[in-house]
Amino acid sequence: MKIYYQYALSKTLAPTKGDYVNEIGILTALSKFAEVFYSGRRFDPSGVPYGMVDYPGEIHHNVPQDCDLYYVRANRKAFYKAPPGKAKVWMASPFDAECYRDATAVAAFTQAWADGLTRGDSYRWMPPEECKPRTNVVNIDQVVGDTFRPLRKSHKAKEIRASLGGDFVIGHFGRVVKSNYPHALFDTWKTLHATFPNTRMLFGLTKGATPALPGMVSRKFHYKDVPYAISACDIIVLSNWGPEWEICGCGKALEAAACGVPVVLGRAKARFELFGEDYPFFVPGLSGPSHRADSRRMTKLLSRIINNRELLLPEGEKLRQKAEFFSADQAAIRLQKLFDRICK
Repeated sequence: MKIYYQYALSKTLAPTKGDYVNEIGILTALSKFAEVFYSGRRFDPSGVPYGMVDYPGEIHHNVPQDCDLYYVRANRKAFYKAPPGKAKVWMASPFDAECYRDATAVAAFTQAWADGLTRGDSYRWMPPEECKPRTNVVNIDQVVGDTFRPLRKSHKAKEIRASLGGDFVIGHFGRVVKSNYPHALFDTWKTLHATFPNTRMLFGLTKGATPALPGMVSRKFHYKDVPYAISACDIIVLSNWGPEWEICGCGKALEAAACGVPVVLGRAKARFELFGEDYPFFVPGLSGPSHRADSRRMTKLLSRIINNRELLLPEGEKLRQKAEFFSADQAAIRLQKLFDRICK
């Protein structure tokens, strides 16, 4: 099978380096059973950097006409350059009424999302025209890249850990910007570090900045080093809030799980698919990024974890086993069956 894969809208909305990390998982899975052309170039998971295309400010719209399937996200021009009669998959976000209509299948990353689109459920973050029943929705599940695995005992992870000092490390990875600013986490940290002065907070930033608080370290890691940085932490905290939680997956949570590192995060339907409803480190009743009540709940939960660290290793191992389902190898088996069916 030959697959054309495109993710870009314009030079102002081209994928960032953080997006590259998120795309590597699914591209790797697809490459296990197909020839994959990413923005016009053959994807090679062993290439540098993992076969991804770096955008200097120009989007590639040379769409080959001999592929079996065209998988497109956020690029109408590439979507409509695919030859008539060929299978076309449109990624569910961003919403585009015409692409939704003309796609052979609309792909969602979670079953909760796929079910919502199929039923036409209304979500606060969706445009009204998106909220109508559809018959061409498929769930392709999230995929985590092969580089995310337990690396706690590796030299690089130990080196990162030693550079932080302290005896307990909490990690937070990704952007810290206005739209997802983790107010609750910063409020929590003030109390937590005062109570447990030997704790450290590591922010692995892809964008934005953090306040200068005692015991807090902000760094930018090369994407190849992110699995080591995650593995250097005792626990990962995801405190940003949004209504899309209910149905959208969470790549950062999946990456931590694949590394065998437990995660503290808010409860949501889509997250049950990875963690299960009885996962013990959900923050109860998380309501928003600025709510002081969330800080109190998070402080209480993290304090309990720090005082009972023996809980972490078994929970991390359970998550690692659950994350196997989302590995590129397992995803390749499911995607090959799905795309074979779509192409018929």
